[in-house]
Amino acid sequence: MSKIIVLGGCGAVGSKAVNTLVHDQTFSEVIIGDFDIEKATQMAADLGPGVSARKFDAMDRQSCLDAIFNCDLVLNCVGPFYSTVKTILTAAIESGINYVDICDDPDVTLEILDMDEAAKKADITALIGMGASPGITNLLAKLAADDFLDEAVWNRRFIRSIEIIKGAAHGAISPTPDYARRAIGETYKEFIANLYMPEIFLRKRNDHEAKLYKNDLNRVPGTGEIEEFREFIYSKIEKPDDTFREFHKYVSTNTMADIRKGLDETQDSDVKRWLDYYQRKD
Repeated sequence: MSKIIVLGGCGAVGSKAVNTLVHDQTFSEVIIGDFDIEKATQMAADLGPGVSARKFDAMDRQSCLDAIFNCDLVLNCVGPFYSTVKTILTAAIESGINYVDICDDPDVTLEILDMDEAAKKADITALIGMGASPGITNLLAKLAADDFLDEAVWNRRFIRSIEIIKGAAHGAISPTPDYARRAIGETYKEFIANLYMPEIFLRKRNDHEAKLYKNDLNRVPGTGEIEEFREFIYSKIEKPDDTFREFHKYVSTNTMADIRKGLDETQDSDVKRWLDYYQRKD
């Protein structure tokens, strides 16, 4: 018999997760963890047998420990994640309980990635950022790394690009298909190119993209550098060579030090040209 607690189970995402888990029946007991215990209790009663409620305060370490006690899995849907996720994840690690969250905060994501060693020592699995975006987008990036690189690489460049893409799409599936396609990419290859794209291109698409979309036909076309960059990436991912591996090495860490190092070291004019864009702010 397995037991899962959904923290923030009365929220917009948490309540959907609770309903899905109850009907899926993978777990014998689903616990709704929420600060609003009256709402959680009523929700549990409405969902029927096998569902219960626990009150907890996401800002209080002991409250988190008490809430997740004797559970097999913690699903954390409590935002804002920049102020709550570290306390909850720490409680899961201390309790030796497997953990999943839908964290969508870029800065704190980098911080909790540093908790990897603690999770390993506790012998637990902690999956972070497993919502729609980030979440599905993260898996697409992993697929890209598996398909187009000699070894699977999850890197900070991809993380940063995904966060910018998510911001462009307002963290959701846009009701305007053209806008969503533009933010994420109209094809799989275009999505891969977007992951590698310099931040200035993602943030200032109109200045650098020549293509006009249905919802912006009155825009003055940009320079076309985005299209040129995509062609550079397309040519490399189809047949990865030393040039691409060199380029990937310099950009994947998402640090200015490695970009400058690449500009000093590379003898390839294309690599040098594109690396220069990574250090531009406007």
